[in-house]
Amino acid sequence: MARKKVIYVQFQQIRMLDDSDDLSDGEFKFFFFVNDKLVPGQPVTIDIPFLGKKTVTPTHIFKTMGTGQTRSIDWMGYTERVNEVKISVSGIDDDDDPDFIPTLDTQGKGVPKKPFGTGENSVAEWATGTTTVGTPDPPTDKAVLTPFEIDANGHKKGVDLRFKVKGQVVVTFAG
Repeated sequence: MARKKVIYVQFQQIRMLDDSDDLSDGEFKFFFFVNDKLVPGQPVTIDIPFLGKKTVTPTHIFKTMGTGQTRSIDWMGYTERVNEVKISVSGIDDDDDPDFIPTLDTQGKGVPKKPFGTGENSVAEWATGTTTVGTPDPPTDKAVLTPFEIDANGHKKGVDLRFKVKGQVVVTFAG
């Protein structure tokens, strides 16, 4: 049986550098993408060869966070047979009503199909950060772990929102 290269992207931590709210913490929704495809927020148990089983239970889509705060997260994406993986995170802070955009509601009844960039309007600010990580073929009996950090820096486009997301890319063979 032929072995196939498998790539897991694990998002582990969000650090808020500027929540864009002057008087209170921001009310955020975060969305994670691997190769421009949304990573669904479903609990999953995976068996990573040579590393063992891992159960990943998404712990958020909606978080209240203030400037300087850090939150642990456990969100996992998956792809296979690529030489590099594009990883993106979009976050939106709504200052008035958390359900102002129907496709971004707190109950998860609709989500963006792709990263939504960086911008603002009269009721919200949003930012997206992206990085690309190489996925080298691992040795036969090992996995390759590559840490990453994404800086969603809205300040570069005049938006008062900035956060960083840390995680790791795990490359292994299956089959």
